[in-house]
Amino acid sequence: MLKWFKGQNNLIAILDATNSTKSRRRWIKDVCDAEGVETLFVESKCDDEDVIMSNIREVKTTSPDYEGQDPEQAAIDFRQRITMYERVYETLDEDESDMTYCKIIDVGSQVIINRIHDYLQ
Repeated sequence: MLKWFKGQNNLIAILDATNSTKSRRRWIKDVCDAEGVETLFVESKCDDEDVIMSNIREVKTTSPDYEGQDPEQAAIDFRQRITMYERVYETLDEDESDMTYCKIIDVGSQVIINRIHDYLQ
């Protein structure tokens, strides 16, 4: 991604990764800062099990990860993945108040923004 930013007119990139710990996010921010790349972390948190399962069935079970698998088995597998991430996930909070981030809670019922500076963010 950093190499891509060195290209002409390359302004925005999405690093699609879990980044589930504060130390991992801090490392990403530090590396990007050193290269002059601004970061914006996005956290989407949902505790509504019906919404979670609906999303899994509509989006995840049709992804290439589950091609050719029974949709119900795929949904169960992905829900198990979420459970594993929940065990280690550290939410964005005041410990990271120097970071730019947007937290979307329960599909937009609450949105928390921190250090949003410009039109791109």
